[in-house]
Amino acid sequence: MLKDIFYYYNQSLLKILGFTILVILPVQIFLYGWIYYFNQLDLNRIETVLALYVYVLMFILTMKPFLELYKHLKINEDYSLKSMLKTFISSFGFVFFGSMIIFLLSYIGTTLFIIPGLILLTIAFFLPFYNDGEDNFKLLAKKAVHFYKSRFFSIHRDVILLASINLLVWALFVNGIAQFDMNLITYTILRILINLFIFPLIYFYLAERYEDVAEV
Repeated sequence: MLKDIFYYYNQSLLKILGFTILVILPVQIFLYGWIYYFNQLDLNRIETVLALYVYVLMFILTMKPFLELYKHLKINEDYSLKSMLKTFISSFGFVFFGSMIIFLLSYIGTTLFIIPGLILLTIAFFLPFYNDGEDNFKLLAKKAVHFYKSRFFSIHRDVILLASINLLVWALFVNGIAQFDMNLITYTILRILINLFIFPLIYFYLAERYEDVAEV
């Protein structure tokens, strides 16, 4: 599976770079600005939760075009950069407002007991999969419940695995530059650069693992 992921990644590298520069980079700069803002607030640790939600939103907002790109690559069909931009625009509202609802429910669940809140949060990672241009939120909820019942342990294992890999890559990178004097803005820029490389790979991995999600 990993061999296929890297093969398709290399095959579409120019499109990935183009979409990264045009969309992912501006989106991450904007959202990291909000994370930086939340970290300056003293809201009795709520700012940490808000920053987490923004980071999840950052991850899922740009996922859908890569899911479509990977699907077309596997059947040897062309999927242009223009098509990726159209997919991003058409899926933005669904993913954004769907994530806001899930974040709200997750926060309520976390205040009651942390496990329900975290479980609800993982649903957000699959919002781009459910969006096929016709779904409403009622159908989304139905698909999500069905999918989680059938692959509950699998999807949580993958979310934990990918989050751990992301943190490990960041920790190794930070350790390598620890001797340099860097401020928060510099660290944020470096974090964005790492995300620009690792996010498309994670998107392709999820596309390979859960390409049939929308069919449940």
